[in-house]
Amino acid sequence: MEYIARIPLLCGGAPTIPNRRTTVYDVVSYLKLDGGYQHYAHEFDIPLDVIKAALTYCSLRRCIPEKTSQNTYCAGCLLRSQVEDMSYLDNLEEIVLKDGGIMTKYEGGIFFGTKEQFIQEETGVAGWKMAEELLVAYPELRS
Repeated sequence: MEYIARIPLLCGGAPTIPNRRTTVYDVVSYLKLDGGYQHYAHEFDIPLDVIKAALTYCSLRRCIPEKTSQNTYCAGCLLRSQVEDMSYLDNLEEIVLKDGGIMTKYEGGIFFGTKEQFIQEETGVAGWKMAEELLVAYPELRS
């Protein structure tokens, strides 16, 4: 059974769990934030073998040699921002709200948070490093 699929019309061609709109990065980032892979497996009905495959796939950055003109990297991963046009980040306007909150206005809309938070969310994080850390923390998830 193939645990990771790349389908051009599903999640923009990012690597996903077959028959789901769940990217490899979704699995990695959830586990990194929540830390409980048993809970994740139960909550989202994802077998441990699939979680292991997602962590291995991401930690080895298998998406790089697989990338084609139709495929993309996972939203949230730093690799995506390295290849996509992120010029919209050059014209951000930070606005302080009456209640003291901050929002950032950009070409496509608004983001509730600072410019720095918006840029970090848009440019992403090194998903493969999170996957590597999880594999060290949970050796039982190594394939």
